[in-house]
Amino acid sequence: FKAGGGLQFFHGGLSPQELIVPVIVATAVHETSEPSYTVDLEVAGGRITNAIFAVTVRLVGDLFTSESSVRIQMVVDDTTVAKVTGGDGHDDATETVAAAGFESQVVTMQIVENVVSGSSARLQVIDAQTGVRLGESDVEIAANVIVEDEL
Repeated sequence: FKAGGGLQFFHGGLSPQELIVPVIVATAVHETSEPSYTVDLEVAGGRITNAIFAVTVRLVGDLFTSESSVRIQMVVDDTTVAKVTGGDGHDDATETVAAAGFESQVVTMQIVENVVSGSSARLQVIDAQTGVRLGESDVEIAANVIVEDEL
């Protein structure tokens, strides 16, 4: 058919390529494993120099893991010495962080117990639903941090 204007041609219907949509349904023959993932942690600057510091959280998983709710804690000699106070994906009510796959998130942590310069602390990431430790990282404490209840 001839069309008016600058168009030279148009067709009057849909072609088979526009009508037929291939669909493949795959079913696993054997039982599949649960998605597996770990969480990487990195302290800004590589060491702790004051009472408030930033931690970069990155979920490293498989194709089927896109997000997980985790708890982040810093311990020295089995005592929790810092807590998350805010940041990307942080939920105050549950004290969890929604770690998203393939993205780095930054959370702010605050030291809540006295720590001594030259000591080492361990950052730990724990799955909020199962309690499984997903990752940990050692970090150097480069300055004394004294926490006082009464000023």
